Amino acid sequence: MKNTCTFTTVKIFIHTIILGIIASFSHFAYDLSGKNIIVGLFNPVNESVWEHLKFMFFPFLLWWIAMYFIKNKKCEIPLNTWIVSAAVSLVVAPLSVVLLFYGYTGALGIESVFIDILLVFVCYFIAL
Repeated sequence: MKNTCTFTTVKIFIHTIILGIIASFSHFAYDLSGKNIIVGLFNPVNESVWEHLKFMFFPFLLWWIAMYFIKNKKCEIPLNTWIVSAAVSLVVAPLSVVLLFYGYTGALGIESVFIDILLVFVCYFIAL
C-alpha cells in the first residue's frame, strides 16, 4: 500500500531554488533561440510583467507534472487532488508576482532588478 507524502520545508526550499534557476534561464531563452516563435510562446519575449508571468507558469506546470509521476510511485495521492493543488498553485504563483511587483513599485516607488529576481523565488515558495 502506498503512503501519503508531504513536502518538508527543506524540500520546498530546494524546489523553489530549482524552479527559480529554471525561470532565470528561461528569461533569456527567446533571445538565445534566435527569436524562435515557438520558444516565444513559453518564454518572455519582452520586459513586460505579463510576459514574465510565462516563466512563473510554464516551469511550474512542468514541475507539477514531473512531481505527479515521481510522487505517484510512492504516495497515495488521487489525481483529482493533484490537479486541484496544481491549479491553485499555478494561479497563486503568477498572482503573487503581480500583486507584489505592483505593490512595491506602485506603493513604494521603488524599481529594483534584485527585488524583481527575488520575487520569482518568493512567489514560487509561496505557491509551493
